[in-house]
Amino acid sequence: MKQLFYLILLALSTTATAHHEAGIAEDYQASAALLLMMLVFLIGSITITVQSYLNKPAGK
Repeated sequence: MKQLFYLILLALSTTATAHHEAGIAEDYQASAALLLMMLVFLIGSITITVQSYLNKPAGK
């Protein structure tokens, strides 16, 4: 649960940074920020899944 909180916090901060510093037209700025946020969620969920798989006890 703690990892999910940090993932959401990372995605929100990444979105804010992308929205603030995107060098593209304003029409596409929100779309780029949304795509970047979804990419961060995807990478984070894959990381959490792999980490939980690797940390599983040997007996299970």
